Amino acid sequence: MAYSLDLRVRVIQSLEEGMTQDKASERYCVSVSAVQDWVKLNRTNGTPKKLIRSDDSYDGERGIPNYKLGSLKSLLYQTQNK
Repeated sequence: MAYSLDLRVRVIQSLEEGMTQDKASERYCVSVSAVQDWVKLNRTNGTPKKLIRSDDSYDGERGIPNYKLGSLKSLLYQTQNK
């Protein structure tokens, strides 16, 4: 299930104010593993939001693997040039 960024930020704020991960999980009705994931994201990215991969294997804007984009572009080119 995808949770809103607002909820994720509220959970992180509660943790920073001293709430335990277990208590935050109960209070916000999310799993402990979700809380742990958000803590890790917040620690590494500065935000509990997942970031789109920016390496060469992904199109950074759309998050689509480049090998699929290449196939789609080729198919589109072939279709337009018949």
